[in-house]
Amino acid sequence: MFKWKKINKFKYLEIKSFKENGCNAYFTSRKGGVSKGNYDSLNLGLHTKDKNSNVIKNRKIVANNLNINFSSITTASQVHGNNVHIVSKSERGKGSCNYNNSIKNSDALITNLKNITLFSYYADCVPLYFFDKRRKVIGLAHSGWKGTIKKIAVKVLHKMKAKFNSQLDDCLIGIGPAISGNYYEIDNKIAQKFKNEFSYTDQFLVVKNNNKYLLDLPKLNKIILINEGIKAKNIYESQICTFSDKENFYSYRRDQGKTGRMASIITL
Repeated sequence: MFKWKKINKFKYLEIKSFKENGCNAYFTSRKGGVSKGNYDSLNLGLHTKDKNSNVIKNRKIVANNLNINFSSITTASQVHGNNVHIVSKSERGKGSCNYNNSIKNSDALITNLKNITLFSYYADCVPLYFFDKRRKVIGLAHSGWKGTIKKIAVKVLHKMKAKFNSQLDDCLIGIGPAISGNYYEIDNKIAQKFKNEFSYTDQFLVVKNNNKYLLDLPKLNKIILINEGIKAKNIYESQICTFSDKENFYSYRRDQGKTGRMASIITL
């Protein structure tokens, strides 16, 4: 389960079950930082139009409060694809202070190294957390509608098995805060892409009106994971909507693109 925690003004979620098995996994809120205006206040995205100096200060606030070594923060460029990258020792710290130095063309990162902290950034897309509790392998995936159609979650699991021999029964999965099926409206063109890919659209796609649909991305990711063989009891859902909770979260859709980013964080 995801549990709210607070240190002074810094507010965040922790996946309790991950911690009990030897892994720290968090999701930040928008509270406790130094950014102003549309980015008020804990914006962690260097690819936004916020001041880089503010974003770096915010990342250091997160690191200090969570007892993370700032130089261990490692992140990807996130291009709404399904590329999965295994982070090596030499890549430790990539993207921590400079977006252009991020790991290129990847939306998912995996590592088994203890001194690397994976970060990924969000303002409505689905944050996915992966933890092989037996072989101590961790991963994050940024799953928007494009990544979900391409089944980025399945690609992460396949890569974990190929590289580290991870077994599905040993894997814990977290599904973090994202825009919910109550608010994520898509047009018929995008809906058709899902209909072409999935035979069970009635489980996550609802007809609204005027060729509009409501799409439940967190639910679809859960279905994809279960169909792949992950046990439902090993999937921990936040069931929190970023769009409807303006106090705690940025939302790209709600804020019409002028907004900050929260982070999913995982480290052994």
